[in-house]
Amino acid sequence: MYKQHPIVRAVVDKISRTAVATGYQLVPLDSAADLNDANAKKIDLTFRRSKIISLLRQTYQDLLIYGDAFWYILPARDGVPFQFYRIAPQQVNLVIDTETREVMSYITRDPKNGRETQYEPNEFLHFKIADPDNDFYGLSPLESLGSTVAQDLFAQTYNESFFANSAQTGIVFNMKNASKEEVERNREFLKKEYTSAANAHKPLLLEGDVEVSKSVSSPAEMQFIEGRRQLTLEILAVFDLPYTKLGGTSDSANRSQSTENDKTYRTETIQPLQSIVEEVINENLLINTFGIEDVLFEHKEVDTRDEETQMKLYIDGLTHGLYDLNYVRKQLGVAPTEGGDISFFQTATGLLPVSQAFMTAQPGAQITNDPVAPVNTNDATAPVGGRDGQPA
Repeated sequence: MYKQHPIVRAVVDKISRTAVATGYQLVPLDSAADLNDANAKKIDLTFRRSKIISLLRQTYQDLLIYGDAFWYILPARDGVPFQFYRIAPQQVNLVIDTETREVMSYITRDPKNGRETQYEPNEFLHFKIADPDNDFYGLSPLESLGSTVAQDLFAQTYNESFFANSAQTGIVFNMKNASKEEVERNREFLKKEYTSAANAHKPLLLEGDVEVSKSVSSPAEMQFIEGRRQLTLEILAVFDLPYTKLGGTSDSANRSQSTENDKTYRTETIQPLQSIVEEVINENLLINTFGIEDVLFEHKEVDTRDEETQMKLYIDGLTHGLYDLNYVRKQLGVAPTEGGDISFFQTATGLLPVSQAFMTAQPGAQITNDPVAPVNTNDATAPVGGRDGQPA
């Protein structure tokens, strides 16, 4: 169906491209800790050898078409994977232990010579879209679209025949009182001068008393275009792809709604698919194969906000002490500046370092020019808290 149906191919390619459009990143397991650079470099080197972005795109295509995707792990002498290769799902079979219900091995079959090769479970990565009826193989979305795609392919064939016949619906020529020879001559004339797109709009002249009538409805009368649109919407529904993502238009579409649709598309369609890949890479590859437990693989998130909105968020963050100046400069690709690592927030008297916020609320507090210096009071014995020495 992927090769034959244009909408199916467009949907699969659209989703797989979007899923890898932002690239990937390696992050620490503990968000508060620093990234282990040695482990990250080891992983990133293998990823670059494997042309990871192209490999991931093929993986998403396989998941959407077959429900399964497979990587062969090429090991190195030191035990660290050297490279990954995509194996076509239709070439892979799983060997299952019926008692333990575990995968014992993977068998690949070469389509050219039929030769089979057996691999250990730790030599393969298996990605799959969960199938409620099968614990070992995935379920492709296309399994639910067999009838829909078949109908649309038949509709395309009908449309092709319609235009091949000069965009004419079925016509009956009733030749009254015609001899066999007249009928035969008229048949040859129609075949030569009337049918095929090249003869469109030619005048028609037949022998004898001929009555012409239409035998079938026109595409407009059959609501042909509307029917095909409904079939397209069924395909999009299964893949959870908005109609506008394939160039369709909505009467109520506006900028705000388009932005919200794009956000929903990424959070409800792309991210769940990405989580399938991320989970397998993190659990089966980084931990079990690399032996690395402090680094995680994840797709970079796409920020759908425009630059003006993003800049307003940065300004608000700076004003309320959520960001420091050098953090914002880094996000904008600007070099850090001296003193930019201190967070401030806006007060009635100007900017105040966050580190002095609590102490300035005490009676007799004095603000210093040094953002990291302690704040002194006029009375060293003054009570801390509210009125009459009571807690604030």
